[in-house]
Amino acid sequence: MGVSNRTLRYIVLSISLYVSIISIFLGILISSLFIYFQNKFQIINLPSEKIFQLTFLPAYFDIVYFIKYPIFLILFTTLISLCVFNKNFKIYLK
Repeated sequence: MGVSNRTLRYIVLSISLYVSIISIFLGILISSLFIYFQNKFQIINLPSEKIFQLTFLPAYFDIVYFIKYPIFLILFTTLISLCVFNKNFKIYLK
């Protein structure tokens, strides 16, 4: 199609990072809402206070997880995209 190998690599990486960033923001939004609703309305109740020592499952908002896992996801996505690109997009010259 007239596109160089370097341009194809850039397109594949940019699309995979774009999808990863969208999924990171949606994941943070949904998990933050779930944590808020769990702490506010106690959606998940435990069957017996005698066994578990609590009546509902508390949810804690720890900012470290919201930083650590998105960085891991971006690194993982970049590595997998490069591996797939290098394996499947070989240029054969005749």
